[in-house]
Amino acid sequence: MQNDPFEQKVKASLDNNLQQLDFDTRQQLASRRQQVLAKPTNKWLQANYWMPAGSLALCSLFAAIMLFNPNNSDKTSNQDQIAVFELLDNAEELDVMTDPDFYAWIDETLAEDEKIAS
Repeated sequence: MQNDPFEQKVKASLDNNLQQLDFDTRQQLASRRQQVLAKPTNKWLQANYWMPAGSLALCSLFAAIMLFNPNNSDKTSNQDQIAVFELLDNAEELDVMTDPDFYAWIDETLAEDEKIAS
């Protein structure tokens, strides 16, 4: 891999600045570098690091369970499903539902009910 001219200039400048540092400063930099390198690098495996993300995931899971719980389903939708099954079970009522005269009669009945209500 070839270094481009910019990298070479930066490296030369840093090396030159390093040579100009006094002995004590170089010793301090070297000791701090060794301290940093000696620290464990697997900090992301610690429990404190993952606790906020785990808490958020757990709360999201509870919210999803509460929102999409099949036991909390709308009772009207269950009643609608029962009505559809009753219609399919009774063929005579299904014939009435497909009769155009039935719709004319139900419109008249609903119109009369609206007049009475108002």
